Amino acid sequence: MYFFTSFLFVLLVLPGLSNAIPVILGHHGKAKVYTPSPPGQGRCAEVNNATDYVVAVSGFWLMPGNPGGNPLCGDKVDITHRITFQTVTAKLFDACMECAGGDIRLSQAAFDEIGDWSHGGVINVAWQGIDRLI
Repeated sequence: MYFFTSFLFVLLVLPGLSNAIPVILGHHGKAKVYTPSPPGQGRCAEVNNATDYVVAVSGFWLMPGNPGGNPLCGDKVDITHRITFQTVTAKLFDACMECAGGDIRLSQAAFDEIGDWSHGGVINVAWQGIDRLI
């Protein structure tokens, strides 16, 4: 009976939790919109435009080294709004030197996918690397 009950739990309950898993795992922080400076040029030495889904993480992850020389540059990151559970995937593009802990900065396009301006353009997020677990 125990095996059958466990099997039903895995079959019926766990799939419903799949949206909650990104909120539990990974990093937690606040996300804001940012524009790389100079425009289009980030720490990873790639050019982007306003419609690209890019993310800047704490300088801890992308320092030190030459711009573009970090192996994390270009990795995909899943970012989930911790209240609405909306998720967006963005490319790791830049270092956010003022970001503390799990705080991140998103391009306007990426932010608009999961956030709104009702709280001053700041949303609570959970995020984690897809290509590597950062």
